[in-house]
Amino acid sequence: MITVDPESKEVIYNPEFYVTKHFSNFIKKGAVRLGTKGHWTGNSVAFENPDGEIVVVTANALAKKRIFAFKGSKVDFTVELKPYSFNTFVVK
Repeated sequence: MITVDPESKEVIYNPEFYVTKHFSNFIKKGAVRLGTKGHWTGNSVAFENPDGEIVVVTANALAKKRIFAFKGSKVDFTVELKPYSFNTFVVK
């Protein structure tokens, strides 16, 4: 997840570092995974934290912008995802 160049001592944060950060920073201990359906199921996951906030993590693996729509029991939202992006949405 982190690479250190032995000669220059430069620290490089690899993509896996940032993906892990999305999950560990926003999804709290005791969160419950919510079911998802639709064509985003393979590239997104949703959780409900113990305090009731909803966390949605999704990835756009394509080279073009895509529209992502979330419809939950408490909130609905639609956003445009940048190409090759990894995104976290927190709904309070």
